[in-house]
Amino acid sequence: MWSWIVPSGLIAWMSYNIFYSIRRQLRARRRKVVRFEDLDDDILLYITTFSGFTRKQRTKLSPVSRRLRRLFRPIIFRDVQWAPAFQAYTFPSDDIIPFIGSLTLLPYTHPMRRELRFDRPRIVSRLQDELPKFSALRTFTLGHSIAGGLWTELLEALTFAPALDKLVLFAPWGKSRPDSMEPFRLAENLRVPRLTCLIYESVMARSAGAGPSIVRRDTPMMEVEGENLRRLVTACHATLETLALPGEYLLQAIDTGVDWRRLRKLYMRGLWPAEVCDHRPSSPSMISDLASHEGAQTRILHVLKLMPNLRLLSLHMSVLRNEPDGVTYLVSTQTPSPPARNEFLHHLEEFEFASITPEEHILEFLPLGLESLVLTRFPTEELGRTLRQPILSCSQLEELLRRVQFPYLKKLTIWYRIHRPDDLDSEQRLLALLPQAFPLIETLEVYRLFDHTSAALKELWNPIPSFRFLLSQLSHLMRFAFNLDDPQRYNDYPFDLRSIRNGTYDQYISRLSQFARELVELCPSLRRVALYREAGDDAARYWQHWDVGRTRDGGAILTSDYV
Repeated sequence: MWSWIVPSGLIAWMSYNIFYSIRRQLRARRRKVVRFEDLDDDILLYITTFSGFTRKQRTKLSPVSRRLRRLFRPIIFRDVQWAPAFQAYTFPSDDIIPFIGSLTLLPYTHPMRRELRFDRPRIVSRLQDELPKFSALRTFTLGHSIAGGLWTELLEALTFAPALDKLVLFAPWGKSRPDSMEPFRLAENLRVPRLTCLIYESVMARSAGAGPSIVRRDTPMMEVEGENLRRLVTACHATLETLALPGEYLLQAIDTGVDWRRLRKLYMRGLWPAEVCDHRPSSPSMISDLASHEGAQTRILHVLKLMPNLRLLSLHMSVLRNEPDGVTYLVSTQTPSPPARNEFLHHLEEFEFASITPEEHILEFLPLGLESLVLTRFPTEELGRTLRQPILSCSQLEELLRRVQFPYLKKLTIWYRIHRPDDLDSEQRLLALLPQAFPLIETLEVYRLFDHTSAALKELWNPIPSFRFLLSQLSHLMRFAFNLDDPQRYNDYPFDLRSIRNGTYDQYISRLSQFARELVELCPSLRRVALYREAGDDAARYWQHWDVGRTRDGGAILTSDYV
């Protein structure tokens, strides 16, 4: 009867759909689908960092939904550039002002509207009106190519920003061309924000015409810039914790009559003060000449003694090629009044020194608690035709490190040269010394510059076995970077797009990968390894990096960064 009224096929079809719907709901509950927008904020931010253009990618994603806009807007508008003359002196929208943490002033003018010139009084007026709204603004940057440099009224207008504590200056006070406007002179009694960080980025002067690309600043520029820096640095010394200046102004910008105990980090870049080159001993044996030469070094030591609470001291300075050799040191065996041991910078934790010479003894006066020692070259690229960039031989470096004691050192960077077979013997002694002298090393960076033209060193280049054994002795080592100065790359140009396309670059990376595997095999604590390879146009990025993992049986697994 029922089978005649309701066909069995209909009953089967209805039963199937009912149970299928129930089964699908149960399956969806077990396997919850997570949409892109449902991911946590930190995961979304992490995913977008893999883009080669992170900021552009986040800008494209932000209009997709309110959730993404809320997440990405504070990051997109964290750093803002303001070109007032190009933008008709309008400020950023009030909607994004609460997100702005860094504001850069640029000098660009509108190409079609001559009336919109770079009007300094108008800029100051706009800043005074708008800066009180910038509750998150911590950094103000004076951009490149602003004629005349920083002026007093602009500096005083920055006091209207309630949270500003960092000032970065790219525009120098000097004249780039004879027809440039005269540089501004800052007032003697400045009203400044409560700056904790001051960075002057105009590290070295460049030649405007023929001749060396790097030159010393001329006397008029030294006088104006030196006095302006002195007034600016002195005005904010009571709150200043980080200071970065050109090395040429080390003796001119620091007022020895004020209290520098607040300062924690001092960065000096560029050229040594010209005073160190004023006197040159006619021979190393003439002590009287050498004593007269100590004036500039003694003054530098006096400046450093006024900063007893420094945690970081970075002296990345060189001298010009045509200037005297052997003058870039702070303490020598003939220094008339060396600093007292354990009383000189006794809170120092990080020390960086470029182009160290055999005459240097400053390391012997640094505190035992030093945690980071960087002995590098400035700049890191070879500029031998312009600058003196002395690099110690391996025997000289060995002698220098044997004189110091830093039992708590965690980071070490060293440069040395291999000139002759005796240096290879010194290298073995140096590598045996490192684990004994610095047993807690976590980060080690080594630049081993090999003389590939020496017939006596032919077939003696291979450093892998020696460094493999060294790494096995460093039980706390986590990061290792090595410029092994590969003979395959001697006197060759950096890799470019052509070498990448024809496979030459990949073949060389395979060679480096084999070196890396051999190096890390006996160092179970190692987490990161990098080998030097020249690719691109940025010397700071001349490294191939690998993350180091371990299999269950202890074997090394290298995972290369994407290049």
